[in-house]
Amino acid sequence: MSNIKEISIDPLTSLQAKLSQELKLEQQVPMYVVEKAQRDPSYLYHLLSSKNNPIWLRMLFNKPYEDFIADKHDIKKPKVKEIATEFSSSLLRWSMSGFKQSDHNVFLKRWNACKDCPHLIQPPANRLYHLGRRIISSNSDQRICNLCGCFAHKKCNIATESCPDSHPTLKGLTRWSEPKKIKI
Repeated sequence: MSNIKEISIDPLTSLQAKLSQELKLEQQVPMYVVEKAQRDPSYLYHLLSSKNNPIWLRMLFNKPYEDFIADKHDIKKPKVKEIATEFSSSLLRWSMSGFKQSDHNVFLKRWNACKDCPHLIQPPANRLYHLGRRIISSNSDQRICNLCGCFAHKKCNIATESCPDSHPTLKGLTRWSEPKKIKI
């Protein structure tokens, strides 16, 4: 009788190790990347084709993370009509305030919260965001909030705006650590 015990290795863990080795990474590939690569052969192909290009790898790693976050939190990405409606409402609120901007410290607090948020993503390649990128100044950050569709850097500077996400630890507050606003 053999004293050798069989060790059961999770197939995803095994794939994670192989993929990390193949991509020549010092750290393990995140599990959400492994799961996406297992489901999507095209994604796996692009990962392997980009193994010598850290910028492309980072972009490829970000895409399934966005999908993972959306699936994990059952988030619906805003549609063009919803974005247009919210933009109109936001513009109306802002104009009624006399186009009041956030003071610099409030802006920095908001923007720092956004920069740490998993919902901050690159805008999709569509006409709406192409136009939006042309309208906002090129020297500002052009990432958007995946929850509301807004250009986050600009939204942080508008006094009448609020973050659509709940604070991860503080009940009743937004991710910006401000009280949740009730929309009417």
